[in-house]
Amino acid sequence: MGNSDQRADPIPPLNGMPTNREVLVDGTFYGRVAAPATGKLHAGYLVACAAEMDASLAIQAGLSGFSELSGNLYVAPSQVSPGLYWDVVDGTVSGSATVNTTLKPGKVTDVKVADKDLKADTTGTLYSRDFRIEVDNCVGPLTVQPYTSINADTPGDSGTGMILGDPIQM
Repeated sequence: MGNSDQRADPIPPLNGMPTNREVLVDGTFYGRVAAPATGKLHAGYLVACAAEMDASLAIQAGLSGFSELSGNLYVAPSQVSPGLYWDVVDGTVSGSATVNTTLKPGKVTDVKVADKDLKADTTGTLYSRDFRIEVDNCVGPLTVQPYTSINADTPGDSGTGMILGDPIQM
């Protein structure tokens, strides 16, 4: 089993946030089981962000004061004219904004690409092109590492194995 032709191309995040990362990855993953075994080939990427940052913004606004509402009615032989007046006698407008941030260690996430059934003595191959990986709230380096794993079974035994490709740092 193994992987080859690995490539990662970072792209600008759709929302434009510098803490969000997006990357398109390409790769070939392959594996083989010997007869009488059959198995399943698994392909994916381990994605690790150095640190995660959560941020929140709170905005508060207020209006206070005293206002007056008054009215009048003017009556003359040629017209009737009502009037209504609202006057702010004394008032204040206030506001504040608070930004809260939390920084914590990043985590490693398993991003599965695909699975393929393996027949005895036949090499199975998975090709992945422009597979999109998105990581939110990431600060610091981002590492993407391809992996290939196999689960194999015979009537009497079962086994698993995994191989890691070279890590790609962005």
